Formats: sequence, structure tokens, C-alpha cells
Amino acid sequence: MERMTSMRKMSTVFTLMAVFCIFVSYAAAYPPSYTGKIIVESKHVQPGQAFAVKVSIANNNAAISSLVIPLKFNSAFLTCTYIDFTGSIKVSGMTEYQTIESGKAKISLIPDAAAPLPAMTKDSGLIATLYFTLSPSAPEIVLEIDSLNRDSAFDYNGQTLHMWEQVQLADTLGMVIIIPEFVGGKIIIGNATGIDDDKGLIVPEKIDLLQNFPNPFNPITSISFALPNKAMVGLDIYNVLGQKIESLAGKEYPAGNHTVSWDASYSPSGVYFYRLTVGNETLTKKMILMK
Repeated sequence: MERMTSMRKMSTVFTLMAVFCIFVSYAAAYPPSYTGKIIVESKHVQPGQAFAVKVSIANNNAAISSLVIPLKFNSAFLTCTYIDFTGSIKVSGMTEYQTIESGKAKISLIPDAAAPLPAMTKDSGLIATLYFTLSPSAPEIVLEIDSLNRDSAFDYNGQTLHMWEQVQLADTLGMVIIIPEFVGGKIIIGNATGIDDDKGLIVPEKIDLLQNFPNPFNPITSISFALPNKAMVGLDIYNVLGQKIESLAGKEYPAGNHTVSWDASYSPSGVYFYRLTVGNETLTKKMILMK
């Protein structure tokens, strides 16, 4: 009995994986009303560091029974060591699968052999966490964790079929394939990216707030400010309604030049303002997020 159950489960897994891989060429495969995004977290890291990167879903507006997220990070300096599903929003009746290869990793949530299929309906949440190690010899560069989007066409009974490896979701019938928006992650390597950086050898003469770079940006930008003396610093992000949406700094900094970064992966496109507060002095500048 256990053997039969195991065989049915494996049959279901392989059937669903086949549905994910074979491109369905009708309009229902791309529901225009779907707003969900798969987002890979960005990180600032140092050579030789071990770190974690979260993969999440946001703005989901469908009942999801399965998902496959193949990722690529082609760099000799970056190694994925482990994938953890602790805290995942996966529901009962789903089994997690993972594959790690050189420069690639695949995250899958596949329903068990049961009917009806499970329904993951949360608007947003964590899917999985990837653990990486960075080579001590890594240079100061930006590496990208992107989606694998590969098509291998083949002939079957005179018909050309397409085996797709890409980020895909399936509805609770297991028949409609959803292609969500994907936001890749950036691994920014180097000593000049941290929130405590002080690169200035000459003490600035006055408090200054520089224009963010790049601007417009998507989804990460750097903000630099200068302090003539040690001071308590606040650096906050506001939307066009004047609502504070994130605080990037709120502590004492030494005199000198400092740089912080804002990862706006979870924020919509638009105009934002960043405000530097040092004692009684406040400086504000505008920036544009374009996705």
C-alpha cells in the first residue's frame, strides 16, 4: 500500500513538472489580471562572507497550487550551499524540492498526490532562503541573481514542443500556467557599500546631502551624505503623500563621508523623497524609481 501511494505521488510530481516545462500556447497561460511578483533579495557583502538571500512573492492575487523558480548566478566567486524553506508560506499538501548546480539553483513547491490541490493564497511572503558563500578573492563588482529563461525545442509526432525552464506558477486546477513578473537580486561586493562607510580623508566643511546614484534607478540606489562633526543622523524615505516608508539610518556617525543604499524591490514605481536630519538641520532631495 505504501509503495502504491509513493508511486502515485511520484507520478503526480512528474506530471506537474511536465506541465511546468511544456509551454502552453493559449491566452490563458498568461492571465493579464495577475499582479504577482517573484522577488530576490539584494545584499551588500564583503569578500569571503557567507550570507542569506530571501526569495519572496508579493502582490499575489491568485490561488497557487505549484511553483518553480529556476535561478542563475554565473560567477566563479559565488556558491550556493543550501536552500531552506523555514518560514515559507507554502501550505499543507505541498512538498518543497531544491536543486543546486554550479551557477544555478531551482526552488520548487509541488502538490502532493491528493485532491483537491492545495491553494496558496497569501498576498505576499517568503518562499525560500538561499545561503551563499563568497570567495575571499572576489573583486568589488555587482553580481546578479537572475531567472533562468531557457527554451529547448523538440519534435514530438511531427509537432514542435518547447521545454521551458523559467519562473512559473500553476493555478489550483494544475492547468493554467502563470508567468509572474520577476525582480532579480543584486550582490554588491566591496567595502564601499556598507552603511558605516567613511571614505573621506578630509573632513567636510558642512553637512551635505548628495543626489542619489543612479537616478532614476531600479531597484537599488546609493545615497551619500557628509558630516563635519560626529552627530546623530536620521535618513528616511518618503512617498509623494509625505508618508515615511523606510528608515535607512538612525544612529550616531563620525565626521566624514558616508554612503547608504536603498533596496526598493518591494516599492512601486514613482517619485520618492529622502530626508537627512542632523540635529536641527534637515536636507531633502527627490529620486525616481522606474521598474
